[in-house]
Amino acid sequence: MREIIFDAMEQLLGDCCSPNHVRRIERGEGGPKERAVLWRALQESGFTDALVAEARGGSGLSLSDAYPIAFVAGRHALPLPLMQTILVRGIMSETNAELPEGSITIAGDVSVTPDGTVVSNYVPFGEVADWVLVDFGDRAQLLPATGAQRHIAGGYGSVNARMRWTNPSISGNELPGSHWRAYGACLISAMLAGAMERTLNMTMGYANDRVQFGRPIAKLQIIQQQVSVMAEQVFAARMAAQVGFSTAGTRPKLMAAAVAKQRTSEAVGTVSSIAHSVHGAMGFTEEYDLQLFTRRMHEWRLAYGTEVYWSKIIGRELLAAGESRTLDFVRQSLAG
Repeated sequence: MREIIFDAMEQLLGDCCSPNHVRRIERGEGGPKERAVLWRALQESGFTDALVAEARGGSGLSLSDAYPIAFVAGRHALPLPLMQTILVRGIMSETNAELPEGSITIAGDVSVTPDGTVVSNYVPFGEVADWVLVDFGDRAQLLPATGAQRHIAGGYGSVNARMRWTNPSISGNELPGSHWRAYGACLISAMLAGAMERTLNMTMGYANDRVQFGRPIAKLQIIQQQVSVMAEQVFAARMAAQVGFSTAGTRPKLMAAAVAKQRTSEAVGTVSSIAHSVHGAMGFTEEYDLQLFTRRMHEWRLAYGTEVYWSKIIGRELLAAGESRTLDFVRQSLAG
């Protein structure tokens, strides 16, 4: 099943989400129409309803089955919130809520001022989403992105946003709250794993092609050592992301999501620095694709909490569990 989904997703994004497509959306070229064309292709493929129950017209997949979708989205630096949309629509379908049209993202942090203004300082994909799921703690609700004041919350080419709703128009769809940050973190972990694998492949390809001192630099021991360290981090991140998705239902397990995001975020610095070190100045140029992925990696590291945030969450849970051995905690929390 996973191989079939991987191949289908790879073919789809290979056709409609090339690096040049990503650049155009980052620059705002073509306006909303450019994003709409890509989103329509994703909708028509059926991937947006991957977790929606079959009784409601979806594929009825589990989150574990959907892992390749997130991984390939990261491999192509997809600049739209496909995975957030898939998860929210899947969970909404279980409550018989009306499924909204358009893309959905999940707010990272949320605060409400005394006058009722809703503020989120970092919304992944907030600049390009149609809806934002806001977790108020006791409940979570969809807010229209068009009703918010939006400001870019990242560097060059970022599609993340700071968002502020004054007198928000809250939809009638209400979902259980409190865990959506962890859900978002789990999704991003798989996208990080995909982006890191793409970065590793580009780095190995460049090292084999770049000739210095009469031979490819991949033959140099120092390059081999650096790439091996990079590969270790990439594969550890991929395994952690798979742990996050290891559930037969639609909702990630909270500790599994925490471990997935902690480990993938932790790998970002090493993977990106080695990639740029091997590439040299070439990797920083706008025309070369490497920066599309390393920029995404650093932004996704911040999304829904860095490795420091999730390390604290895991540590508190470990101490609260009172297990005499860490292995017992791992078995209980991750293996279930």
